[in-house]
Amino acid sequence: MHGHLMFLQRQPMLDGYWTKPAFLLSIILRELARPPDERLRWLFWFDVDSVVLNYNTQLQSFLPPEHLADAPTKDSAAEAFRNINVLTTRDGNGLNNGVFPIRVNMWSAQLLAAVLAFRELRSNQDLPFQDQSAMEAMLREEKFRAHAVDVPRQWFNAYKGDVREGDFLVHLAGVEEREKHIDEWCSISEEKAPRWNPELQNASQIESINFFWDSWKQDSSSNYYNQL
Repeated sequence: MHGHLMFLQRQPMLDGYWTKPAFLLSIILRELARPPDERLRWLFWFDVDSVVLNYNTQLQSFLPPEHLADAPTKDSAAEAFRNINVLTTRDGNGLNNGVFPIRVNMWSAQLLAAVLAFRELRSNQDLPFQDQSAMEAMLREEKFRAHAVDVPRQWFNAYKGDVREGDFLVHLAGVEEREKHIDEWCSISEEKAPRWNPELQNASQIESINFFWDSWKQDSSSNYYNQL
């Protein structure tokens, strides 16, 4: 999609859902071994039960504004954008990491290593959603929460019950008869109908994204992780 490099992990690396952080960590560590100017800058994780609907969506549109994040300035807003390393979304169960972007850097490697080690080092703590619960717990830690931003789930992690025409994708999290619904949504995706793929990226979505980052720039204290 849009020429982005794609990584697929078809075999389990660890038990349960722990392959996700292990696979991401393996990619990030490999990238960190490269010269800085040859590394990938961000990774965008997609669970296998997510289906792209709007192929005109630019993945970079969700990221902290590049013109500020990359500006060679000491401006506090630009510095704050540069310090954002992961974007997350939430639902009624808390963090949902079925779809999320994470920056390729040492911080992300440390976060994913901590997630992987969590069940061994804190074996007395309940993890109802396995790696997802471990990631949520680690993002509450002072070391990590300052670099995480919780964003509207509709941006890139819309569920079957709330997906709208023009949205980037649908994530079939917790859906019964999942394979049946995946097939149905894949058929919609493959049609690439104009109502799901407006020529320009969903205008209301772009407006929402711009408004969010403008508001965050003015007052980042309202972000979920800054209220913990």
